[in-house]
Amino acid sequence: MEDTELACSITPARLSFEIRWRRLEEDVHSLDPMGGCGILAARKYKNTVVLDHRESGPFIQIVAQRKMSSRREVRERVMQALYAYEQGGGSPEHIIKHIIRPGLEDDETSLRFSQRLFLRAIDGEEEANEIIRSHADNWEFSRIALIDRLLLRMAICEMLSFPDIPPKVSINESIEIAKKFSTENSGKFINGILDAVLLLLYEQGRLRKSGRGLVGMDSLEERSVAPDAPSIDPAPGL
Repeated sequence: MEDTELACSITPARLSFEIRWRRLEEDVHSLDPMGGCGILAARKYKNTVVLDHRESGPFIQIVAQRKMSSRREVRERVMQALYAYEQGGGSPEHIIKHIIRPGLEDDETSLRFSQRLFLRAIDGEEEANEIIRSHADNWEFSRIALIDRLLLRMAICEMLSFPDIPPKVSINESIEIAKKFSTENSGKFINGILDAVLLLLYEQGRLRKSGRGLVGMDSLEERSVAPDAPSIDPAPGL
């Protein structure tokens, strides 16, 4: 198993140290003391490690929070899982077990989000692909880079199925991941497609955002057609 690095500062004792904590199944983890800090053991509880430290007196318990996975890291993992699913097949459960779950077992929120997005992207593939086709001007769908298609699908699924995520966050995250994993022009391409998709979904009344997910919706209202105007499906080939 991989080691997880934790940087901890003990302000009262004016000590700074780093430990390497090996993830084990047991509740108690033995740690090698570093720099004479006198670390004796660590007890794992969810995302928290309680370190038992002795400095010429009673035990001092130091709580060190494990670094939580960022949403971008989680989205990158979902994209990689979808890529593996597209290329190699296998069951969604197999992909979740071997690609999504490792490293996220102790981050319940991220694990829950990643599994839901992955499964929703699979279930919503046909609908998302139709939306992409209708906005990919002068592009044959099969010629769009696979990573770009997957990121577009993920963002569309977030727009339609995740009420608490602002649409602009879904778009910006897709752009940044595309810059990292796909072609030089992918970010610009994805931005253009998703911007048009977002406006269309808004005009069709299909965005069901709430709470934090409402951030940025005012700008859509300003860009949209008159509220009473009927929804218009995009012309074929546009």
